[in-house]
Amino acid sequence: MSEGLQTRRLNRKEPHLQKWGISGADFGLFVVLFLSLNIILALGFHSLATSIWGIDGENSSKMVLLFEGLGGQCAFLFSYVFFQTFFDKSDTPRRSNDLGGAILVGLKWFLFSIPILIAVHYVATVFFELAGIEVEEQKIVQLAMEGGTLAEKATMYAMIVLIAPICEELVFRGVIFRFLHKRMPLLVSTTVSGAIFAMFHFNLYSFASLMALGLTLAMAYRESGNIVSSMTLHAAFNSLSLLVMLSGLETS
Repeated sequence: MSEGLQTRRLNRKEPHLQKWGISGADFGLFVVLFLSLNIILALGFHSLATSIWGIDGENSSKMVLLFEGLGGQCAFLFSYVFFQTFFDKSDTPRRSNDLGGAILVGLKWFLFSIPILIAVHYVATVFFELAGIEVEEQKIVQLAMEGGTLAEKATMYAMIVLIAPICEELVFRGVIFRFLHKRMPLLVSTTVSGAIFAMFHFNLYSFASLMALGLTLAMAYRESGNIVSSMTLHAAFNSLSLLVMLSGLETS
């Protein structure tokens, strides 16, 4: 085997995501910025939607709740862009510029993750049933199952399939996992970032499944070094979940 061929094979196996040369202090500033913006924008979007659609009795209308969630997603995006523009002065880690290749990596990890996520979800469901704990789906899932007007459905589906995969990946993989990567063992960095990702969805029932998903999202990003890989996996997972949920509603 020629030396050049050996080198190419080794390069294909070597993860593209390298250590991020950013200080812990700057990472801490990002966390403060992100949490602050998340609260501010969620409340701001809630107030904006309330002024437009009003309040239905004691509960906010569906669009008000959706806009509140949209404000949270905007906080992910704005935090990332602001941080990259004004704080991140380190060298950008080596990454793949092959968009098609990055998408394929995401789809590969999506196929790999399906049986794992199904098993984790089943075990979690059995555990909650045996423990007598009442199961409650995520708020966005509840809203999607309730249906709604065309505008409400379009907003929900866009958030699930497109907006959340892009905005959440920028923060949870593009910043948090990227910072932890190679500063601690791989199992620890993927587990910690996955746990933070799951906790931020504020739903005990889906915690285990989301944490398992977070691990595979991190591995997809690590392999390609391109955030598009984890975005692709995230979007594919959310799309499949939405299709399964909607097909279940149609047959029920």
